Amino acid sequence: IKQMSKDIIGISIGSKNTIVGTYKKGTFEIVVSETSARSLPTVVSYNDRERNFAELSMHTNRSNFKRTVIYPNRWLGVQKDWPLVKEEAKYAYVKPVEDKTGRLGFNIDYKGKKDIYTPESLMGLFFSKLKSVWLKENINTTSVVVSVPDYYTAHERKAMVEALEIGGLQCTALLNESSAITLTYGFHKLKEFDEEKYRTVAFVDLGHSTCNIFFSQFNKKNVKVISVSSERFCGAREFDYLIAQKLAEDFEKKYGCNPMEAPKTKIRLIDTITKVRKSLTVNKEITISVDSLMEGEDLVYNLSRDEFEKIIEPVVKKFEQLCKNAIEKFEKETKLKIGNIHSIEMVGDTVRTPIILESIKKVMGKEVSKTLVPDECIARGCSLYAMMNSPYFAIQNFSFSHYNPYTIEMEYPYVKDGKETIKKFNLINEGADFPASKTITFTKNQLPEKDIVPLKFYYKDSPTINWLPNKLLNSFNIHLKKKKENEWKLIIKYGLDINCIPKLEGTTMNESKIEMVPVVETAKVK
Repeated sequence: IKQMSKDIIGISIGSKNTIVGTYKKGTFEIVVSETSARSLPTVVSYNDRERNFAELSMHTNRSNFKRTVIYPNRWLGVQKDWPLVKEEAKYAYVKPVEDKTGRLGFNIDYKGKKDIYTPESLMGLFFSKLKSVWLKENINTTSVVVSVPDYYTAHERKAMVEALEIGGLQCTALLNESSAITLTYGFHKLKEFDEEKYRTVAFVDLGHSTCNIFFSQFNKKNVKVISVSSERFCGAREFDYLIAQKLAEDFEKKYGCNPMEAPKTKIRLIDTITKVRKSLTVNKEITISVDSLMEGEDLVYNLSRDEFEKIIEPVVKKFEQLCKNAIEKFEKETKLKIGNIHSIEMVGDTVRTPIILESIKKVMGKEVSKTLVPDECIARGCSLYAMMNSPYFAIQNFSFSHYNPYTIEMEYPYVKDGKETIKKFNLINEGADFPASKTITFTKNQLPEKDIVPLKFYYKDSPTINWLPNKLLNSFNIHLKKKKENEWKLIIKYGLDINCIPKLEGTTMNESKIEMVPVVETAKVK
């Protein structure tokens, strides 16, 4: 990597925490906050005087929970009829409501006035505050690469770009988390790779709220993500919520009141569990203690590792099933076998949870390797990708391929044997690299004789997207100009941009004219 000039920023947006990375003189660095924190809570809040984010918001979350929004990035682009709304809402301090336009938002009192703030505006506030963190360090850029979960749909990706614009930032690219982790591993291990033969590695990213299991291949010149499986609701916060429910039930039996039914006590209980839970990775028992939790009564509970594993069993089973599904999908897509992979790398919030490590070994057949920094590898990958897309850095003889999470199909009117019908075909397949463009050519005889040709683009039905009520991505009416010639072709160009957002790139009409031209013989061959 040869640095020429200019500053770059890569941002890892996690459900719980956000990490900002940069490269200075060829060395990766985390941009720390004013309190020297290497990560910042992904939270925004309002009060009577100002708007806050990150640490300042978390310091007042218990007293100001009615005006504090946690996990704002998990609400980006979400529609009211999506089945995930109910599940996500149970973790929210402020419950989502519908505004006059039908969009989801959060009803918040700011400076004495109540208003509904959309997730895009809330994330815009977060980004606006976040950029001051690196500007104070004299990193003078507003162009950023931001991570997104692989499962993000076009709705969610567009909403993230909108949030960045609201925050005064330019989106160089949205980078799938699988791509970010793969890039980090690729550069970290580059010297170990063969010139031609690929090394195949499995990655398990079990974070605070989601899980991503994917496979990537590496040699010295090429790096590519080859299979991805994701689960929106599988992570450490589900561990904490199940423990909180168990403790709340015991508390209610003893004292007649349930801490999970009062917002402030629910927050205190879950926050306490989150802080001490990780101790079970090294200790066989922990004590969960909250003074005067509810109605003056204290909560004290000794939780053993065995009981913890029994409580979180539903999440562990969901995780193991995802592992099995990921293996099946990997073997089907690549024609490789799980036994032939080089290693399994694990990152994320639960990287040291014993029951999870045991599950990986049981299902995937190998011990877990932990050569990457689990919390910071996505920020590093985003920073690397920012360099790859900057004219001020040069990375020679290196190519990278992403993984498109959903197949896109096109619907159009089609004429065959003189009869008009509606036809669909796969335009961009799941697993395809991006950015990418596809060109579709229609001849005169393939389209109905109409002035307007309707085109529709959808996510194709599959187990990973079947939950989405409306899979329509784009709908266009192509107005055909008056044709001068009898022979013509309509050319449609459609593709995925660098953010994996599908869009119509253009349409053209080519007309052909056949004309007889006289030929005069000028000389004879002797």
